[in-house]
Amino acid sequence: MERTAQERAGDDGPALLQLRRELRASQAQPLVGRIREWALAQAVPPQSGLGKAIAYMLGMWGGLT
Repeated sequence: MERTAQERAGDDGPALLQLRRELRASQAQPLVGRIREWALAQAVPPQSGLGKAIAYMLGMWGGLT
């Protein structure tokens, strides 16, 4: 995500922190949801490299979200 001019200037006041939270939530949550949907839709052998990676990611999902 591209940083705003205020972020680049180093202005970390309360209003900017709230705006940053809102922007990241509105932009990141849908993307993360699509990643999870993609991972769940994959039909790969569980012992393959990709299968292990997906299982690992889904196992760590609570920490990610």
